[in-house]
Amino acid sequence: MQVAKHASTQLARFGIRVNAIAPGVYPSELASTLIGNRKPEEEAFEDQRFIPARRFGGDEEMAGNI
Repeated sequence: MQVAKHASTQLARFGIRVNAIAPGVYPSELASTLIGNRKPEEEAFEDQRFIPARRFGGDEEMAGNI
């Protein structure tokens, strides 16, 4: 995120816009070790700050953004 913020600040004067996508944890082969059988809605209160939507995303949510 910091790279996108810096790039947007530097490139704005040239009319170039910078966007970033930060999807969080989505079901994938890589994320399967993190997700396992976890259910965000049952996480301890202290852990909920890492899963603010209280759910994991799905493939269909990312499909239109990439």
